[in-house]
Amino acid sequence: MNSNTYPSPLFPLLTGEELAELMGYTGVTSSFRTWCKHMGINSVPKRSGKYDPKHVRDRLDIMQNIKAPAASENPAVAISPVGQRRARREK
Repeated sequence: MNSNTYPSPLFPLLTGEELAELMGYTGVTSSFRTWCKHMGINSVPKRSGKYDPKHVRDRLDIMQNIKAPAASENPAVAISPVGQRRARREK
């Protein structure tokens, strides 16, 4: 992953190669594509090979059974990004 281009306001999307590298794959292989399909991770519509990092994170959270509290539960208490990472590590 090239740290000079991501995260940047102009380039907020991940390429397939970057996502594969982040997930421990050697590249965009059939195994990586199968994993994406299993996880429900789709590329951005009309942008083949580009992935929205928020969509990827949301799908990973769902698959790991990590849920942020709904706004109606207690709007004053929101999970910080650090709290979310800690919850993922505890699973």
